[in-house]
Amino acid sequence: MTTTYRASSGFHLSHKDAEIIGAAFTKLERKLKRAVHAEDLVGIARPDTSPLHRYFEWDDTIAAQKYRVSQARYIITAIDVLLPDRSEAPVRAFIPVDYGQRSTGFISTATASPEIIARQVERAREDARSVVERYQQWIAFSEFAPAADFVVAARRLATT
Repeated sequence: MTTTYRASSGFHLSHKDAEIIGAAFTKLERKLKRAVHAEDLVGIARPDTSPLHRYFEWDDTIAAQKYRVSQARYIITAIDVLLPDRSEAPVRAFIPVDYGQRSTGFISTATASPEIIARQVERAREDARSVVERYQQWIAFSEFAPAADFVVAARRLATT
């Protein structure tokens, strides 16, 4: 039986890309006889002749800048705030306000905008649909049963 790989929705890869990456990953896993680490994938992608080479940024200056942006996103999401009149527990201090530009804003400023609130509600629905899609297949396994309620709740949110 042949394994067919498909790109997950929401990612910038085609189904053909998924086939190339999936085949390389599976081959590497068999060769290593263990789970593949991200570093392993980078290692096999490094040669210009690797089918995975084109999926990585090899210009170190550009790659360094992209990594710094990734670090900045991490820092932004790592900060919570306690809003005395709004919440009893800490909440994320900075939240996405413009998904196209990946902008963030202070939560009390962002939540004052009905447009931003509407986008957040839609994003929550999209996230719920994604959770349902990602974990639906696991509900059949008894070991996953305790989390089934979570998937059912996500399904309910996704369809409202």
